[in-house]
Amino acid sequence: MKKELALAALLAAAPFSAFAGSLNYTYVEGGYAHMAQDEVPSFNMFRFVYGQPGEVKSGGFFGAASVAMGESLYGFGSVHRGTDTVEVQVHDTFRGVVSSTYDADVTMTRLNLGVGLHHGLSDRTDLLAEVSAIDTDLDIEDESADDDNFPSGFGARLSAGVRSALTDTVEIWGKGNYTTSEFYDSELSASVGLQVRFGPTWGVTGEVEGGSGYSQYTLGVRASF
Repeated sequence: MKKELALAALLAAAPFSAFAGSLNYTYVEGGYAHMAQDEVPSFNMFRFVYGQPGEVKSGGFFGAASVAMGESLYGFGSVHRGTDTVEVQVHDTFRGVVSSTYDADVTMTRLNLGVGLHHGLSDRTDLLAEVSAIDTDLDIEDESADDDNFPSGFGARLSAGVRSALTDTVEIWGKGNYTTSEFYDSELSASVGLQVRFGPTWGVTGEVEGGSGYSQYTLGVRASF
């Protein structure tokens, strides 16, 4: 009887033992995203006329996923999307003046898709290296124009950092990022994140990224597998 009770206790504790201090590389998450773009590329409207949007501070949503592909390789992807109302200056290059301004709804969409490697520094800490393709798109809408030359930028990103389980329920990570594209010309940024877990599957996450011309933060819920 004592042996049966001991075996039952071990089986009941097994999921939590596997959860304790583990770093999962297969998960899905989603939640709220806020993105800020300081310098927004201009777009052509007519001959000798172009529009220059102001700073975009968009609020919306994000979704992300990661899939473990072996002992040290993983694939990942994310989408961030938000909308803001900004002032657009209409520049008349023939006369060299700002001819008018108007307010426009600007939707920013950021896609990121890549692969990463993790190397164990200890039982609870991994070193990370990632390479990804990144695409940022602005959709500018207003009542007076429907232009086809909206700014968008496709490029690449390199990231390196550390991910660590501080306790059985608290995990942190930090990365340095180098991004190059039409939107981010040799942009350096840093990102830090935190996850508080409530069991082997569910957790709450938060992440902040900041650079010279771009910043974002997210708050979400993650399901790890």
